[in-house]
Amino acid sequence: MKPLYLFICFIISFSAAALNQEHKEQMLQDFFSNPNTFYHQGVEKEKPLRRGHFSIEKMLLKHHFSTKSRPSYNDQVEDLLPRAIIEKNLLKIDQLGLTQGEVERKPWSDDYWPIYRGILGARYSDDDFYYLEGWKESFDYIKANPAKDIFKQETSHHLLSPSEKYDLLLGKKNFSLTKNMWEQGSRYYYSSPDGIVAAWMGICHGWAAASYMVKRPLHAIKVLSFDQKTEILFYPSDIKALASLLWASTSYPSHFISSRCRQTEPAENREGRTIQKECLDTNAATFHLSLVNGIGLMKKSFVMDSSYDYEVWNQPIVSYKYEYFNPRTKKVSMNLEDSLILSQNFESDPFSQYRAFETRYIVGVSVEVSYTVETSPTQNLYDSELMDEMNTVHYLYDLELDQEKNIIGGEWYHKMHPDFLWTPAYNTRAKTQMDYYLLSRDKWDGKKALPTDIKKMAQKMAKQGKPLAYIIESLIEISQKEMN
Repeated sequence: MKPLYLFICFIISFSAAALNQEHKEQMLQDFFSNPNTFYHQGVEKEKPLRRGHFSIEKMLLKHHFSTKSRPSYNDQVEDLLPRAIIEKNLLKIDQLGLTQGEVERKPWSDDYWPIYRGILGARYSDDDFYYLEGWKESFDYIKANPAKDIFKQETSHHLLSPSEKYDLLLGKKNFSLTKNMWEQGSRYYYSSPDGIVAAWMGICHGWAAASYMVKRPLHAIKVLSFDQKTEILFYPSDIKALASLLWASTSYPSHFISSRCRQTEPAENREGRTIQKECLDTNAATFHLSLVNGIGLMKKSFVMDSSYDYEVWNQPIVSYKYEYFNPRTKKVSMNLEDSLILSQNFESDPFSQYRAFETRYIVGVSVEVSYTVETSPTQNLYDSELMDEMNTVHYLYDLELDQEKNIIGGEWYHKMHPDFLWTPAYNTRAKTQMDYYLLSRDKWDGKKALPTDIKKMAQKMAKQGKPLAYIIESLIEISQKEMN
């Protein structure tokens, strides 16, 4: 099913340039000198429009929660990668050369299509629209310059939004998908006491999934509109937008681990470590095992919410690489044996009270994780990996190992770390209810207008804000060829 809580999107990210060994070891010195201060570095972010109530947090401070380093029942790597044979032994992981890994199919960049700009109703190619601010101002511009008038001016078709181009495949009267896009913003605008639609809300959850579940549109294409004679130009950005909306608006099998923290300021203990159970985020051990098994062994992407609190930043992971560090000496090394210590010899362990009972060894990990980020839509006639944008973040954590050196738990060394992890089930397909009637139909080639029955099905789904998978998949297949 589609996880509804993945609606929030952020274009803010926390990046890290490549760090040398000296810098990493200085960071470790800083952490062990003052864990609380280091743990909270980089957590100042945009404040929410409405702050959470603190009564829940105060109540939690009075009760004991199990906050051990061991992953909780809902934070198991097996649930994220249910068909994989999970390797948990760190010695074998090291021997397999899984200190780095990269996906086979790189996720493509796309916009997060913010609600305040009309989602897919945004006329990103129109300079007069591009510089508008706020939902009402943008909506008023669209209302004053209706798509049907632009459609009459064939030289201006490139100004149309992705949803308007889609609607013109179905007819020229209803513009159902576009209306739905603006209605979503309307609900936020008129329910907000100050008439503001937050700039961070969009469909990044749809983009993050589609970016590696759907083939990259390669070329701009021209397909016939409803009238059998007018060609509509779809740029790769338009097709990506429709694919992102499909994956944002439909339900499909997915795998999700950990839980979303819904608090603006999660409760902490005196040392600064989060103690609110649902805000413990994905365990460092689970994150490590997800990287080495999902990206390293399977070479398939998954999505991480890269924010630790109520905000949700959906980012599809591309690659990772890590080194070890010795928690006692604070020295970074590629050699596991140099960095592995007996837990009983870790006298300065700031997390000693949280360690799993079976912990025999502890080893530090310094990892760099690269993921695809959002880009603004363009009128480019072709698309490739060269046009994608990437970000890299640096994480520090340690891993707890049992007697056989199996990974059983871990602790983050800073608060800015992933909240939860998720992915659509591999080989699944996002589709609307109407698409089940089209499973045996040949793809549309765009050389003729859509058949009448498909138009009717598409119109029905468009009113719900859902583009037809049949049409989008046809557009992608056409775009895999040279521009016609």
